[in-house]
Amino acid sequence: KYIQWISNYDYLYLKLSYFILYLKINKYLSFDFDRLTIYSLLNFFFINEIYFNISLGAKKMVVQRTLSIIKPDATRRNLTGAINQKLENAGLRIIAQKRIKLSKEQAGIFYLVHKERPFYDELCSFMASEPIVVQVLEGEDAISSNRKVMGATNPVEADDGTIRKEFALSIGENSVHGSDGETTAAFEISYFFSGLEMV
Repeated sequence: KYIQWISNYDYLYLKLSYFILYLKINKYLSFDFDRLTIYSLLNFFFINEIYFNISLGAKKMVVQRTLSIIKPDATRRNLTGAINQKLENAGLRIIAQKRIKLSKEQAGIFYLVHKERPFYDELCSFMASEPIVVQVLEGEDAISSNRKVMGATNPVEADDGTIRKEFALSIGENSVHGSDGETTAAFEISYFFSGLEMV
């Protein structure tokens, strides 16, 4: 039986209370937990992103965060809302978003991994040419889900219904960026956002 990500503390509070009662009955605990302490424990688990997996046949749900960028060619054409709709229809939740204007130097730092590639300078100039929208997306397997709805880098090769198939102008002006792995996502999110901005 699948256990979904639980946003309602009451259910987990009840489960944790029963577990503490079990420990006390079996004399594993010699002190009491009040309601505030139990909620504090729940907050600790949630804030540190420890996702609960009920052991009896449950499948662990992998909730991830990833960075998405709506690029200059898309913001110039007022496509932010349309792209956000596709992201949300794919089951992704936008937990942080802001419209910013990068300098070429800032774009260069963000894309430093591509520094030796022939397209690096052109890419940095493009990303600094117009405002962009940076976002943090959250959801089950968010990294792969986002990349799937983005579509292939070359819009000609992208699947129907994907963002790039519908909105990209070319391989260079391909409307969106998405993190390609957990390590990359962690760096890219931290480049643009603090923890307080993700709600």
